Amino acid sequence: MELLFPIIIFVGGIIGGLYGSMVGSAGLLSVPLLILIGLPIHMAVATTRPAAAVLELVSAARYHQEGKLPRPLLKRGLFLGIVAAIGASIGANMIIATNEQSLRLIFSIVIFGMFLLLVSKNKWGLEERTIHSKHDVVIAITALLIGIYGGFFGFAFGTLFAIPLIAIGYTFLQGAVISRIAGAIMSSTAAAIFIANDLVNYPYAISLAAGFAIGAWVGAGIGAKKGNRFIKILMISIIMISVIKLVVDFVLAT
Repeated sequence: MELLFPIIIFVGGIIGGLYGSMVGSAGLLSVPLLILIGLPIHMAVATTRPAAAVLELVSAARYHQEGKLPRPLLKRGLFLGIVAAIGASIGANMIIATNEQSLRLIFSIVIFGMFLLLVSKNKWGLEERTIHSKHDVVIAITALLIGIYGGFFGFAFGTLFAIPLIAIGYTFLQGAVISRIAGAIMSSTAAAIFIANDLVNYPYAISLAAGFAIGAWVGAGIGAKKGNRFIKILMISIIMISVIKLVVDFVLAT
């Protein structure tokens, strides 16, 4: 049976990459799958991070090919990615010695609040609005905090990262593109720390990365063509599933 595990992970990676390339939260599938196969939760999170870096890079490459990654979005993504990486270095070290249950509960509340905002603001993310420089500090602080969470647990990082961008005026597609750039930097930073602490299962990480890459290439192409309304519907669906999973995990662990 164990011989089938890399194949199962690969297939799961394809599915996760399909939606993760557009709205993030590929860990919604990959982390529980790795735990089900037998990895401890800390190792499941750690093993997902290098694979997630591949997902983000492949997604960004596809968006670039589709003409959806202009220089301003690239610069924004790189800047926020560096800020998030600082947070991720903190979060990745936290997971090595910390129980993550309280963080799960906090972020389930945060994600649900963001869901309510998306639902109540019907026009958010469908058309680009003026981006004011006054938002830069707020977005940078948000990126740092989400980076800490991303390095600590990773689950729903891309979704959390995109929503503040949408709130200040970016479209859903632009938010997805910026999040992929930032996510690549954050995931690479967290992965390096996990690798240094010998928490990554390499055969599983390689299988997952291969699946993520295929799914991300196809998914980013779909997102680029379908546009903002499609990504909005997908994001709202993923947010609800994420909240339910975080709450259930918290309840079961208490």
